[in-house]
Amino acid sequence: LIHILMESIPALREVGIKMFLPSSEWRPVSAAPQYGLLPAVTGTLYVSGLAVLFAMILGVACACFLTFFMPKKLASVCLAFIDLVAGIPSVIFGFIGLTVLVKAFVKYLKMAAGQCVLVAGIVLGIMLLPYVVSTLVNAKRTYEKSGLALGLSREYVLIKVILPAIRPGIVASAMMAFGRALGETMAVMMVIGNSAIFPKLLGRGQTLPALTALEMGSIEYG
Repeated sequence: LIHILMESIPALREVGIKMFLPSSEWRPVSAAPQYGLLPAVTGTLYVSGLAVLFAMILGVACACFLTFFMPKKLASVCLAFIDLVAGIPSVIFGFIGLTVLVKAFVKYLKMAAGQCVLVAGIVLGIMLLPYVVSTLVNAKRTYEKSGLALGLSREYVLIKVILPAIRPGIVASAMMAFGRALGETMAVMMVIGNSAIFPKLLGRGQTLPALTALEMGSIEYG
């Protein structure tokens, strides 16, 4: 963080607050250059927030099912496959999103291109699932047997006792997933459309990592 801030000093000194004004656009090579980063910053937070939302809903449910309802041997096999997903290169997720989700959006939602913020959020959310599940699957099972011995149903114990007890783990997994989502480049770049405009759910957008990758070829030292 310190390194990025120090390297940003020349830009902040020359362009200043204009980089973060809604009126500034990203046009670095025009006759009157503009370096508006607000659409990219907004797009990054939008996509990351959607991805974490999807990942937490599915991840918490999956972790609870694996831990409390599935036989241990079968759960360990399923968890091994889920962990394998974390090792798949992000470009593979991007390619699947491009060939499956984008085409589905074009076909069923009658979109012109299909590349949008929602597709990027779904693809990124699937990529985050292993991190969420792996963090929560080892959740404390304290009070489970006590609750069952009192005659409470397994579902009641899970919702009223276990989930409140593992709330710190849920928050920690959400923070880790959000940090992972902020830096994802290739998968998001392939399905979001890469337009330097303010993002909409079914519209194109751009993220800071994608912008960095796309502009890398025109950057020179200093």
